[in-house]
Amino acid sequence: MNKNIKLLLIVSLSLVLVGIAIITAAFFINGRDFSEIDLLPVEIYEDKVYTYEWADFDNIEISVTSRNVTVKPSDSGMFWIETRESKNDCLSVEFNEKNTCINQWSNRKWYDFMSIRLKDKDDIIIYLPEDEYSSLSVKSTSGGVNVTGDLSFETSSFELT
Repeated sequence: MNKNIKLLLIVSLSLVLVGIAIITAAFFINGRDFSEIDLLPVEIYEDKVYTYEWADFDNIEISVTSRNVTVKPSDSGMFWIETRESKNDCLSVEFNEKNTCINQWSNRKWYDFMSIRLKDKDDIIIYLPEDEYSSLSVKSTSGGVNVTGDLSFETSSFELT
């Protein structure tokens, strides 16, 4: 190995060690615990299914922050939702008159999104009875929207902010 490559490797390794030392010092100064660092999500997610036997609505409003949304026809003729939730990331479903509002709320911090993910947890799958609906409105800050099957909407809007 020539002299320049050896020098470059020594400088690179030194900078990496200095970076690790700075991060360690910053954690101790801020009173952080190294057990809080994990390459896998610390939050425990569990599969949830919300089933509604009676659901009389024409308008569907969906508001999510960091999820993919899939809307499919229901084989059973019932309205139901499949998702994964944790204590910091949940759904709420509200019915009023002819409207159904599905909202995701999350109080996760920005660093909660930095992890190695073994399974995609971001899907919300909404099953609707095959019918004609007045409107479908989806608002999302990040994530995709997919409508499949034989569902009919007079108007639809998809807003990514």
